Amino acid sequence: MSMLLSQLTEFSSITPIGIGSTPSNPNDRVTGFGSSGFISLYDDGSNQIRHAIAYMAYGYNFGVELGALAAFGRDVLKGEFGDAALGVAAARIGNNLKSGWDYRQAAHAVASEFCDADR
Repeated sequence: MSMLLSQLTEFSSITPIGIGSTPSNPNDRVTGFGSSGFISLYDDGSNQIRHAIAYMAYGYNFGVELGALAAFGRDVLKGEFGDAALGVAAARIGNNLKSGWDYRQAAHAVASEFCDADR
């Protein structure tokens, strides 16, 4: 999970109260993502890969409940309901990874939960 954070966000760790303070190496990051290809609920034009990975890390490290709480605190209070829904779904996938899912199960869940097959 830390490799995904480091390569797809600007941070390399996550804490219970938010993204960690340790920045990832900018030379190792993949950037330039948007929300194209996401189902319309999650398509807000921002970097939804970044959001999904951060919330997956919440779920992986701290459980679905804390991921949902973070989504409420970060997104719902700002009126970003699509990001909050993405956060809860991603936290659930992260928690399932921690509970024993292999990468195939996670990939299937990501594709079926986030992706718009027509886009």
